[in-house]
Amino acid sequence: MNLNDLQEQAMTLANRGLKIVSRFKILITVAIAGGAILLAVMQAQTYLEAPRDENAYTEKKSQVNVKNLDDEIVKKLEKTQEDKSESVEPNYDPTRQNPFAE
Repeated sequence: MNLNDLQEQAMTLANRGLKIVSRFKILITVAIAGGAILLAVMQAQTYLEAPRDENAYTEKKSQVNVKNLDDEIVKKLEKTQEDKSESVEPNYDPTRQNPFAE
């Protein structure tokens, strides 16, 4: 076997490969896209079903500063929320000249 025979075999093999790829290019593209989508879904699934870390949860919960409301202050504020009847007199003068009228 000499160098020319090896080049001819490589060219023949390359031509066969190109024919196969050109014949099945849609199928190959769909397979690659499907694999990428499958990989993305599997990765997203691991994020959606992440196990809960009890130690981290307990630590974060202990850092929360819970305060109770004073009932007296709440009662005072409830009184301020009541509706009051107010009357308003309109400040409209029908004889006034409109400066924007043409």
